[in-house]
Amino acid sequence: MLAISSGSSYLGFTKQYKCSNCNNVGMMSVKQTYVKQSLFLIPIANVNNNVYAQCSTCEVAFDLFKRQLIGEDKRKQELLEIMDGGKEAFKIFLNEIDHKSREDILKRLNKLGAYDLVKYYCS
Repeated sequence: MLAISSGSSYLGFTKQYKCSNCNNVGMMSVKQTYVKQSLFLIPIANVNNNVYAQCSTCEVAFDLFKRQLIGEDKRKQELLEIMDGGKEAFKIFLNEIDHKSREDILKRLNKLGAYDLVKYYCS
């Protein structure tokens, strides 16, 4: 039996940005949405993984890579640069959430190749 599930996960925070919707200046949360397919409870594919930044005031989300047709390595590097400015605040956030949620977030960052961020968050 084919099953499909979807959800989103926090990846971190950005540095200070001005929201083009509400003009608020502040950190935005970086999230990844995903759709998983499984066959008889065995994961077979992850499709439609989007990364976006969400304004903390108006909650409008901005796709970080939709406008750019760039390679996967370049996408990862740009994501790490965007998230670098918010890593202090996100480390505090990670220390305040439950262990399972923290592990899930660190696994997602690891899959994205954000090894330096994972190392920083675990120190």
